[in-house]
Amino acid sequence: MIILPTTVAEIDKLIADEIQENLHLDYKESPALDKNKRHEIAKDVSSFANSDGGVLIYGISEQNNLPTAKDGGVDHVKYSREWLEQIISSNVIPRIDGIRIKPIPISSDKSIFALEIPRSERAPHQAPDKKYYKRFNFQSVPMEDYEINDVRNRRNAVLPLINIDIEAKSNMMVYFKISNIGSLPALDVSFSFPSNILWMRGEKNPTLFERGTKYFPPNKTYYFLWNFFPALFHSNDENVRKCDATVTYLHPQTNNYISDTFHIDLEGYRESSVLKSETSELKDSLKGTF
Repeated sequence: MIILPTTVAEIDKLIADEIQENLHLDYKESPALDKNKRHEIAKDVSSFANSDGGVLIYGISEQNNLPTAKDGGVDHVKYSREWLEQIISSNVIPRIDGIRIKPIPISSDKSIFALEIPRSERAPHQAPDKKYYKRFNFQSVPMEDYEINDVRNRRNAVLPLINIDIEAKSNMMVYFKISNIGSLPALDVSFSFPSNILWMRGEKNPTLFERGTKYFPPNKTYYFLWNFFPALFHSNDENVRKCDATVTYLHPQTNNYISDTFHIDLEGYRESSVLKSETSELKDSLKGTF
C-alpha cells in the first residue's frame, strides 16, 4: 500500500521512480478536479473505498499508466480542501469515513491534491449514477451484483476492537469499561496499566489486567470498579485521576497483533453534572452523622 505523499519532494520521487498506477494508486491531471467533474470524482473515490483503499493524486500527467510530470496544479483558491470534502460527502452514499486530503502547494495559487481513501467497512458506496464501482487494473469499473453482495458482507465481519473507557454508575462510582465492540473475538489479550491507579481499598489490578485472557468474545463488556469520584478528586495528587492504559491482542484472521493506548483523564468530569450530583449526594448522606 502506497503512503500518502505530503510534500513536493515525495511527488517528485513518485515521478522519478516511475511508480506505476495500480490497484492502490491513481494519477489524475488537474482538470479532473473541476466542478463539472463531481460525479467522476465521486466514482473514483468510491471505487477505492469499495476495493482495498488507496491513494488518488490530482495534478500529475501520466502516459501508459506511468507518471510523467507535475502539471500546472489545481487552483487551491477556487477548489479548496473543504470544497473537495463536500463534493465527496454529498455525492457518495453512504459517507466514507477516514478520508485524508492533502493539498501540496507548488506555487502561490496552485496545489497538487493527494487523497488517501481507506478500505471501507461501511461499503458498498454508491456513486451519483446509482452504480457501485471497484478498482480493476488501472480503472474504476462497475461492480457485478455478486461483488456488491460480497463487499456488503464486510459489515458482518467487523474486526475485533478492544475499547477502554470509564463509566459512572450509581451516581458515585467510576468504573473501567473494557469492551470488544467488534464482531470477531480478540485473542491473546494483554493489558498494561500504570502503578499509580488508586483502586478502592488499595486493591491490586484486577486479574484480567494482570494476566490478560486468551479469548475475549465479541460484543462482550466487563466493568471494574476503580474508585469513588470524591476519593479521586479529593486526592492532592492529580496523577491518580489520569491513566494511560494499553491493550494488545491478536487478530484471528490476519494473525497480526494490534496495540492501542487509551488516555483516561477524569478532569473532564470536574465540572460535569455527574460529579456535581455525586458530591451533592455525598453531602446529603453525611448530614446529621456528626
